[in-house]
Amino acid sequence: MVVKSKRGRRRYMVFETTEKISEDELLCSLRSYSENAGIPVPKVIQFNGNKGIVRVNGTNIDKARALMNNKDFKTLLTSGTLLTIRERYFKPCEKRN
Repeated sequence: MVVKSKRGRRRYMVFETTEKISEDELLCSLRSYSENAGIPVPKVIQFNGNKGIVRVNGTNIDKARALMNNKDFKTLLTSGTLLTIRERYFKPCEKRN
């Protein structure tokens, strides 16, 4: 197990796309944008076609935010916990009785 001080803190960003895209198109876009910015490709945690969550290294958060704010993507929230983002943007459907 690696200590957070060595690995760095992870941050989660929720984003939305300007138009509905597939997960393959998302990964291609993230790869091309991250190569230009000089940061590792963000890890996609969840994606539903319009909104998604990516995990980035805390030291690259400013570069990653700039990467995600472009003509294809718009960031909505950055958080240190995945639970906060899921509660606000990915609420589970209520069960019917």
